[in-house]
Amino acid sequence: MKTSTFKKNLLNILTCLFILVGKNIYAQATSTTTLETPCLSSKCVANDVKILNVYLADANGNEVATCTTGEFVALYLWANIESSSKSNLLIQYNLLINDVQVNPSNQKYTERLFINQAIDDSAPIRLSQIPGGYICGDGIQLTGIYISWQPPNDNNGPRCNDTKCNNEQPDIVVPTPLSVDFTYKTCTTGNTATVYFESLTTGGDENYTYNWGFDGGTPTTGTNIPNPIVTYDVSSAPKTITLTVVDGQGTQNLFPTTLTIQSFPNEITLNSAQVTSSINCSGETAEITFIASGGVGQLTYNFNGQTNTTGVFTGVPAGTNQVYTITDINSCEITGDVDVAPGDSQAPSVTAPEDYSVNACDETGITGLTYSEIPITISLADLQNSPGGNGNVTDNNSVQSITYFDSMSGSCPITVTRTFTATDACGNSASDTQTIQVLDSTDPVITAPADDTIEACDITGLANFSTTAVDITGDAVAYGYSVTEACDYTVTYQDSQSGTCPIVVTRTFTATDACGNSDTDTQTITIDDTINPVITAPADDTIEACDINGLNDFSTTAVDITGDAVAYGYSVTEACDYTVTYQDSQSGSCPITVTRTFTA
Repeated sequence: MKTSTFKKNLLNILTCLFILVGKNIYAQATSTTTLETPCLSSKCVANDVKILNVYLADANGNEVATCTTGEFVALYLWANIESSSKSNLLIQYNLLINDVQVNPSNQKYTERLFINQAIDDSAPIRLSQIPGGYICGDGIQLTGIYISWQPPNDNNGPRCNDTKCNNEQPDIVVPTPLSVDFTYKTCTTGNTATVYFESLTTGGDENYTYNWGFDGGTPTTGTNIPNPIVTYDVSSAPKTITLTVVDGQGTQNLFPTTLTIQSFPNEITLNSAQVTSSINCSGETAEITFIASGGVGQLTYNFNGQTNTTGVFTGVPAGTNQVYTITDINSCEITGDVDVAPGDSQAPSVTAPEDYSVNACDETGITGLTYSEIPITISLADLQNSPGGNGNVTDNNSVQSITYFDSMSGSCPITVTRTFTATDACGNSASDTQTIQVLDSTDPVITAPADDTIEACDITGLANFSTTAVDITGDAVAYGYSVTEACDYTVTYQDSQSGTCPIVVTRTFTATDACGNSDTDTQTITIDDTINPVITAPADDTIEACDINGLNDFSTTAVDITGDAVAYGYSVTEACDYTVTYQDSQSGSCPITVTRTFTA
């Protein structure tokens, strides 16, 4: 490709010289070009002078039809104007070369023409020379155009005029000579080089006809086009390419533009795609490094939404068929895909120990791993040796922790659900449960106190006699019983009686634990009155009578006089219930002696 790496710097230098001189050395003596502050144009209403067109020509006004791209040509801006009997023409404008403004932003190129003269619009007028000379292929544009004039016979020269002016002149794109140039880009695949040609032709009438010479290449598109595509065998270089262009006016570049392709680039090749930092755990990302060669210039790598020139990509998620693209400065590219292995997402395998039962009062009776409603960390050996047996944890990575915690429900039995949880180094976890039945199945043993005999008249002599169960839990000393039991229990007794004198009381003691296991033992309490009552008969008495009939209540059979102590004059000492009888016997006559026997 033809290039001119110094033309912009040279253009800037020559522009400065142009400004310092302050005068168009090629222009007519009556025309001066300076850089000045723009005139005020807000009140322009006349618009009596107009620029009809602007073109490039030499100092004598001869237009140049074609030139060689990149060469310097001393060309001037020429304009055709339209005016109506005015004088002292002043024109201001911005000069843009290849869309870049040459003049400072606070100044404009200022042309003074027809100084103290009538404006003549019968012939073209020459404006400034292109600063530093025109570089073939450059685009020229005038913007911000301001035109002012003075009345006829004014002798004060061209100057700003805020009423006799035209600020509505459209921007002007200046036609340029036909400049033929082209560039190309090459992409190689295997043994085939595909060349993408691009015409850079400018100027002239842009209805171009293209005549390419491809030096034996095989076009894959049309040939009379600006951007043909041609293939070559990579071993066939060098290749000399020519381009001749004819514009719409029949103008043709005098000599074909020629470019030699000395060699074709190597195919872009991926040498390696290495995961330099792999994913250990699910959710992490990897680092992958691509190394490629070939192509033209710096290679650009695109992968996982990132683009760089190093080929090193971080934050890469796990996944298969992740597409990469490697591109050179010619936009040639290769694509492919890579797989990034996922990290550990597999939870450990947890086997809780077998279910088992324990004979205990409550959860505190669980041996081995104690009951806990807060997670407790244990070792694998603790799990494997836990009651029930066969507990284990395995993992494809490494087990970070094993914990267990308990919950319980019910009573007699208490059901303990023990949850074992294993977590690996990547935070994956799994659980399994063991059920432990806690049940007290052992009966308590109660021993009743020794049998007892009490002196009493009746059952009331046993003050705590009860035919219904009486709770005497905790009163072992008072009641004389003893209990052997590891768990909580209650003790009751219940009485039954039989017989009289003595009354035999059977007292049954029952011990019952929290799970309903129970035991009984009995005590026999004998209630008996063994003390004789003491009766005192009334004093002896003598009555006056003829015979035994004189004693009205004489009876040789026992007569019950219980409760008639006053009437019969006896007294009895006895704590219990009693009866009193008397029975008479007689002997002798005159006197008759009656012996009355009182019995209590």
